[in-house]
Amino acid sequence: MACFYLSFIGNYLFPISHHQSFFGGEYYIIFILLYSLFTYILTKNWVDLPKFNSWIFIIGAVALIFSQPLYENDHYRYLWEGKVFLELNNPYVLSPNSSELSGIFFKFKERIGFPALTTIYPPLSLIWFGIGGVFGQEWGLKILMLLNFFLLYKFYEKLKLKVRPLFLVMLMPIILKEFIQAIHIDFLAAYFFFLFLLKPTKKFISLILSFNIKYLSAIGFLGYFKERRKFNLKEMILILLLPLSLYFLTNGFTSNEGAQAFANTWVWSPGFYGVISYFFNYDHFLSRYLCLGIFAVYSLILVVLYRRNLTCPDFYFYFFAGMMFFSPVYNGWYVIWIILPGLLMNNKRVLLYGVSSVFCYIYYWNPDWVLLGRVLTHFPFFFVMKDLLYLALEQLAPPRTQNCAQNG
Repeated sequence: MACFYLSFIGNYLFPISHHQSFFGGEYYIIFILLYSLFTYILTKNWVDLPKFNSWIFIIGAVALIFSQPLYENDHYRYLWEGKVFLELNNPYVLSPNSSELSGIFFKFKERIGFPALTTIYPPLSLIWFGIGGVFGQEWGLKILMLLNFFLLYKFYEKLKLKVRPLFLVMLMPIILKEFIQAIHIDFLAAYFFFLFLLKPTKKFISLILSFNIKYLSAIGFLGYFKERRKFNLKEMILILLLPLSLYFLTNGFTSNEGAQAFANTWVWSPGFYGVISYFFNYDHFLSRYLCLGIFAVYSLILVVLYRRNLTCPDFYFYFFAGMMFFSPVYNGWYVIWIILPGLLMNNKRVLLYGVSSVFCYIYYWNPDWVLLGRVLTHFPFFFVMKDLLYLALEQLAPPRTQNCAQNG
């Protein structure tokens, strides 16, 4: 059902809503709210999922690959940068509007957002994009949709016996919209990170692949080191491959206009950053560094708790939840980083995060509701803080004394 609905509104809204003129956010937000309500009522008492049928995925894939991404133009950049990278051009130095790349044909190239900026993605991401990009925009998009559907199938197979059915059913349309329809790279990176979380001491290569697809995965090295207490020479070389390759591709980190613009100026659906920037008269430089400092303190507290008794999935769930709350940029698809460790914990907060992520798109419903959208997007973090405070007090409390008479 979700595939058919997303396909319908994607094809209905796309012809009159692309590039910077998106609208119709209510079609997605209201659907997710109603879908979540009904699935909660119908599946909250399920112990097991109904018998798995691969034809459901095949029918859903066919329905969705003939649609266009909702409220997105990122896929044009993904496919373009992958194409030029595999054709041995350097998107870290040459932006889409560079005269050196003017001879490369790419349908809808004019729809690439911020064409003066270079890429911000690691090389392995560009290779993944290039698998579709070499076939052009239209076929390339469909190819990456199908590849992500295969990842979703594998992900579903590994999770269906580990988590409550309610979680998988309720989160499905959000995953379909963000990672199948919009082909965001976070799903591929998060999939390998998920494999690492299943066996933190035996899946180092999965962590390396995730890190080389999305920089966020670097936090995984902390968990790996905690379990192993060391990195061997081969592991150190694998860790250093990404920064060394970026050093050469960006001419010694001098050609990184895209990364600088994202780090210094980009703001979307922020949580705490939005409050801080308001009080400091929208001084983005000061607000960014203040939020970074507070997040550093928050992370240090997490590390202390992790060293004591916090589980691996717990640590990453709380870490990514905090990162998204303190960051100036929170796109709806970033929620996958919170969802994955949360699913392994069977933490009910993942349902709140999944549903609340849709309010990142409230601007496309009514631009005057942006502040309300930010509150609704980030309110689950206050429940996370409550849970974390309880864990901290429980771990820091002195051991309870036993009553010998009561224990026989």
